[in-house]
Amino acid sequence: WVSTIMASILLLLTSLLAVTYADDPRNGWTLVHKLSAESAEIVPVRLGLKQNASGLHELERRTLLAASPSSNEYGRWLSLFEVTALVAPPAHAQELVIQWLRGDEQIQVEVSINGDYISAHLPITRAESLFAVKFSSYRRGNVFILRSETSESLPPEIAEVVDFVTGVSDFPIKPTRFVRAAADPGENVTPPLIQKLYSITAQGKDPSNGVAVAEFEEAYFYPSDLATFLQTYHLPSVNATIVGPNKPMEGYLGECSLDVEYVTATAPNVKVWDFSVEQPGFDLVAWSTLVMSTPDAPKVHSISWGSPESKFDDTFITKANTEFSKLSAQGYTIFVASGDSGTGHSGIFTCGHFLPQFPASSPWVTAVGGTYHTATENGGETAWALSGGGFSNFFPRQSWQAGDVASYLSHGTQPKQEYFNSTGRGIPDVAALATNFQVLIQNYTGSVSGTSAASPTWAGVIALLNDARLADNKAPMGFLNPWLYGLKSVGFDVTAGSNRVHPCHQGFEATAGWDAVTGLGTPNYETLLAAIANLP
Repeated sequence: WVSTIMASILLLLTSLLAVTYADDPRNGWTLVHKLSAESAEIVPVRLGLKQNASGLHELERRTLLAASPSSNEYGRWLSLFEVTALVAPPAHAQELVIQWLRGDEQIQVEVSINGDYISAHLPITRAESLFAVKFSSYRRGNVFILRSETSESLPPEIAEVVDFVTGVSDFPIKPTRFVRAAADPGENVTPPLIQKLYSITAQGKDPSNGVAVAEFEEAYFYPSDLATFLQTYHLPSVNATIVGPNKPMEGYLGECSLDVEYVTATAPNVKVWDFSVEQPGFDLVAWSTLVMSTPDAPKVHSISWGSPESKFDDTFITKANTEFSKLSAQGYTIFVASGDSGTGHSGIFTCGHFLPQFPASSPWVTAVGGTYHTATENGGETAWALSGGGFSNFFPRQSWQAGDVASYLSHGTQPKQEYFNSTGRGIPDVAALATNFQVLIQNYTGSVSGTSAASPTWAGVIALLNDARLADNKAPMGFLNPWLYGLKSVGFDVTAGSNRVHPCHQGFEATAGWDAVTGLGTPNYETLLAAIANLP
C-alpha cells in the first residue's frame, strides 16, 4: 500500500511539473544577464529555407512505393543525391541568404547536405543588426545560450525564402528521456531473456551492417561499460562508433548506457553507433543532418526521447517530420520510444485531453510501446500501464494502418471521445519489453524501465533482418510500417493490460490485433525472418 501511494504521489508531482514546464515560454531557461554593447560573443544561427513543396510530395509518394511489398518499386530507395534534388530550394535562395548573412564581413557559412538549411556563427553585433533583436544570456542547468526575448524580424526578400530560424528567439525544449529507475512489474530483463523471448538465434555477419542510437542533452556512456556488459553476458565484443561528443564524466549515463548495451544484446556482433547531438535541446534537424552527413552511417536508428506534441510549435514538428521522410526515402529505419506516461492525459487530479508524444507520432517512424514479462506467463507479455499510446492531434490516420485502427476503435470499450482524436495517426506501431532492464554502469548493475528499452530492442531485431538481406544482396528494410501492418503476425500479440495512469481512469486496452497500447505486438525474430524470405 505504501509503495502504491508513493507511486501515485510521484506521478502526480510529475504531472504538476510537466504542466508548469509546458506553460513556460522559455522552456526552463532563466535569464542570467543582459549583454553589453561591447560583447564579443558569437551567436550560432540556422535558417531553414523553404523546401520544394512539389518535390516533397514526390518524395513521399516514392517512399511509400519503395516501402510497400505489393509495389514493383519495393526496396528501391532513393540516393542522397536524388533526395536533395527533390527537396532543395532554388540556388538563388541559398545565394541570397548567404550574402545577407555575410554582408561585407568574413563570416563562415555552412549549407546543409540537402541544401535546405544554412548555418552561420555571427558576431553578436551583426546578429542583432540582421535580426533586429537584443541578445541576453540564459541558463538551464549547466548549459548557457544566447537568445532574444523578442522575435526576429527578417527583410521581405529573406522572409520570402526562409520559413524557420533557430538560435535567435527560440528557447530549446528539453526532451524527456524515456527511462527511469523504479520498481516496475515484471521480472528483471537481461540479454538471455530477450534472446529467448524473442527467438533471437542469429548474429551479425556483414561488416557493413550497423545499428545506431540517438542521444541528446548530454546523455553519454563509458565504452568500457559496454565492453564489460558484453563480456558479462558472453556476447561478441563490439566497439561502438561515436559520432559527436561523448563526455561520460560530465553527463547523464543511464539513457545512453541502456541504449548501447541492449541494442548490442539484441543484435549480437552488429556494429553499434552512437549519434550524439551537441546542440542544446531536442534538435532533430541537427541529428538528421549528422546522420546523412556521416559516411556509411547505419540504416537502423533508435530514438528514446520525446515530449508531448503540444510542447512543440507546428513548424518544429513539420520540419522534423520532413527530416524523417528524407531519411525514410533513403532506406533508413527509425524507431522511436512511445513514452512513459500512458495516454499522457493533461489533467492533474482528473482526466484531461490525451497528449501523444512526438516524434513517436510522426508517420515516418515506427513507434514502440512497452510490455512486461513475468516468469509464470510462459512466454506471454502484458501491456505496461505507462506505455505511451493513443492518437496524434497533429497527424491524420495513415493509409497503411487504416483498417487495423478502424477495427480497434469499433470493438471493445474505448475512452470517452472527448479525450482523444480518433481520426489521428495511431501509436504505437509495435512494442517490446520495457521494465526492469539490468544496466551496467561503472561496475554497478541497476534496474531501469522505460520504452527507451523497447525501442533499441526492435532496432536490434531489424538490424539482424538487414544482415540477412545483405547476405542475399537485397536492399535494407527501410521504412517498415506498410510492411509491418500487412503481416499476419510480428511475433506475440499482447492482449492483456492497459495504459490507464492514475488518477485518470480513462485509457486504452490491449486487445487482439493492433491496439493503442502495444501496437501490433512484440517481435519474434524467426517469424519476421520468415516473413522477409519472399520479399524482393
